Amino acid sequence: MASNVYFPRNLGFHLYGQVLSNSPLCDTIIEVNENKQIFCHAAIISCASDILKELLDLATVNQNGKKVLNFTSACSETMFCVLDYIYTG
Repeated sequence: MASNVYFPRNLGFHLYGQVLSNSPLCDTIIEVNENKQIFCHAAIISCASDILKELLDLATVNQNGKKVLNFTSACSETMFCVLDYIYTG
């Protein structure tokens, strides 16, 4: 194996970094009560629970092709805590 190839020690941390940086690789938007949008990966959050998977199946798709979930009763800090747990355990 080439020595210049980078493999993250923990893929969850790498993917959560994409969430924190609003990466264009994130295909889902979670809208929370402060009119904020949190970007994440549908494949990752759908593995966390059957309810999230069902919500993703029913989610609307915006003009950019991203699924949109509305959690307007949740604050962004709480949602980031939940996503941190989903991504990194």
